[in-house]
Amino acid sequence: MEIAVTGQDILQLGGRTFTGFADEDNAKVTFPDDLANSTTGKDGNAIVAYNYKGKNCVLEMRILIGSADDVWLNNQLAMYNQNPPGFVFLPLLFTKIVGDSFGNINRVKINAQGGFPKRQPDLMENASGDTKQAVQLWTFKFINADRMSG
Repeated sequence: MEIAVTGQDILQLGGRTFTGFADEDNAKVTFPDDLANSTTGKDGNAIVAYNYKGKNCVLEMRILIGSADDVWLNNQLAMYNQNPPGFVFLPLLFTKIVGDSFGNINRVKINAQGGFPKRQPDLMENASGDTKQAVQLWTFKFINADRMSG
């Protein structure tokens, strides 16, 4: 039997450790492109080609609106909008901490470089008590990412 116990994950973007997370999937890294492509031809001959876009990743964060992290992210967005060529791309280190219930801990990490704002965040107001109005969804894209364990 194997058990995975999770908690106390760490997300660092641009050297900043984030703490102003909201609810649900508060941080998620996805890889939208395949790492390799293949085709099979006559007589079963095959071609497998490495796809460099497969190293791109997208970070989505659900941050409390008005928190120090939200303000910092908004400043990054403003710097990008004011001077895209002069924007200093951000590194990402996302560490998932997993225990096995026997005191052993494993860390699964996404280490990414070349981060920039992917889109401007939406904003909403709600008169019916929807708590999502206090959550800001931030999305950043990275041009080179690796998954590691250790």
